[in-house]
Amino acid sequence: ATRLRGARERGPSAPARADRPAPTRGSGAPQSAGGSTPGEAVVSGQITPDSYVLHKKDYSVIDLHTAKQERKLTRSLKGSGDRRVSVPVVQQAKQKLSLARIKELAGICVSVERHYRFPCDIEWAFVRGKFYLLQSRPITTL
Repeated sequence: ATRLRGARERGPSAPARADRPAPTRGSGAPQSAGGSTPGEAVVSGQITPDSYVLHKKDYSVIDLHTAKQERKLTRSLKGSGDRRVSVPVVQQAKQKLSLARIKELAGICVSVERHYRFPCDIEWAFVRGKFYLLQSRPITTL
């Protein structure tokens, strides 16, 4: 199985950072978690990310959960650091990645696992329409 994690940028000033790992579900299912905030908010438990679980062979959806997100962290406009801001009501329950992007990410992560020849915990970011792999390491516990 592949454990994926990441942060999706929602504004021009939001930095791309990794978030916490999503739990692995079975040997054939890549899973991803995404939140529209720097990963720090996910790691610290301030937000619950969306969860996407797909079949590894054809990327069909096994489970998709969209989490309501009322607040997010964004880069402070004044100086360094982050600030907590409200997410507009119309965007709070919106899925963070489209199904096409989720499947694209699953394909990238399956390629990483094929390259290393073992299940991986992969940190990713989605910024300005492009996925970035931040790091990959072996999954040591399933």
